[in-house]
Amino acid sequence: MKRAIFIFILVAAVFVMPETVLAAQSVKTPAKVKIQSVTADSDAQTVTLKWSKLPENVTGYQVEEKVKPEGGKSGKWEKIKTLSRKADSLTLKKYVSGKYSYRVRAINKRMTTDGYQTQKGEFSKTKSTDYTMKVVQIYQSAPALEPFTFAGFSTIDNPNVMRSYGYSGTSRQDYDSVTEDPKMEFRSLVYLSSIPNPQCMTVDPEGNTAWVMSSYKSGSDNSRSGRIYRVDLSKYWGKDAEGDENGSIKEGPMIVTGHGQTLSYNPVTKELWYVRAVNVRSTTFVQVDPETLDVVKEIHCAFSTKTVTPPAFLFDIHGNAWMYIRSSGGKYVPRNAVRFYKGKIEDDHVSFTMQMRGLRYPAGTGCQGFGYDPYNDLLYVASDGQMVGVPAGNLDTATAEDVKTVTFTRSPSREFEGIAFSEEGCAFFLTNKRCEIMRDEVSYKKAMKEKERVRKVKEKYKKNQDALNEKKD
Repeated sequence: MKRAIFIFILVAAVFVMPETVLAAQSVKTPAKVKIQSVTADSDAQTVTLKWSKLPENVTGYQVEEKVKPEGGKSGKWEKIKTLSRKADSLTLKKYVSGKYSYRVRAINKRMTTDGYQTQKGEFSKTKSTDYTMKVVQIYQSAPALEPFTFAGFSTIDNPNVMRSYGYSGTSRQDYDSVTEDPKMEFRSLVYLSSIPNPQCMTVDPEGNTAWVMSSYKSGSDNSRSGRIYRVDLSKYWGKDAEGDENGSIKEGPMIVTGHGQTLSYNPVTKELWYVRAVNVRSTTFVQVDPETLDVVKEIHCAFSTKTVTPPAFLFDIHGNAWMYIRSSGGKYVPRNAVRFYKGKIEDDHVSFTMQMRGLRYPAGTGCQGFGYDPYNDLLYVASDGQMVGVPAGNLDTATAEDVKTVTFTRSPSREFEGIAFSEEGCAFFLTNKRCEIMRDEVSYKKAMKEKERVRKVKEKYKKNQDALNEKKD
């Protein structure tokens, strides 16, 4: 118990939007200094103020702060910075959990022996706009991946279907597989013209909501920024493809996404998670509120002392977390073989174990997605133009006959960005250039039949229960 309290006090970050304070009327200085915004960045542990510059009779600005530490009493207003008249923003480092309020005073042209004299008089307060962002920071000492050895590792000897697959922009609304088991016929469902450079998608079990991760701000692969968007798919079921102008998309705040290929919804805990840094040993597992799209928790850890963090991540129907990586080759693992990792994300801990059976050959030539079909219990390793599915529940005993390979047409060609499934197995496909979500009509029709079957079973069960209750009465 003491340890949990200690971690929360030291690393949890709470920032509150300030009470905006207006400078009093003065003959020689303008009437107001208005704070426009305060942005809290819990990853960098900073808070940034921006205010409206005054056009005349100002030689500088004085920034003041009042702090109420977590669990403590509110302090007094204190001067923390004096800036030139050209300034309109200030970024401050914050290491202590608490509530922070700010105000800005204009400095006039009168001088005293100890510097510029600040404006005198009463300060009229605007109505406080409180915004609390609370990010719990957890630093895990042990690596996420349990110790392992490659001795005894084996692969399912599936056919080598790896091939190079080009893609280009297209306005076509269809995209079909050329293989039959399973047959897939994707059709445009919703155009995402307001989402730049989508990289990953996940859906809820009902297939009514999709979350799309977009990574579009420049930076190194693991430091890129972007947003998560929530898409209401229920508005498009049974319709032809539409644009996103009907209010079906909610835009989340700017966050550090990394490359952005690892967003996944946990159907058991109803949480969103993604992995910020991949292909390096130290990483961060990030929890996001599925409604507000704010970051709420970060677990920092080394993935392993032996291997880098895999570039793909998802949850299965039981809440298990999965990752996979392509092997670079070695004594026990052939080159390009797929290694799977299975684990759990708990309140303050991440753990994975390497699965001792993998795939001999992946799809395509690169990692472009990782999907899970809960209805058929298949993990799909995806690349541009191809997907290879393997049973999750019996991975240890699966044979080549259990592996499903889906190859798509080259005309039109598409850039794969994500594959996701509803609980009845309806497949959704995220593509870039053009950015849109497509739906597989084959699995959609099967899913609708399954929904109807389940509805009738529930209806029959309810009637039987009602009849039993009447007899008891």
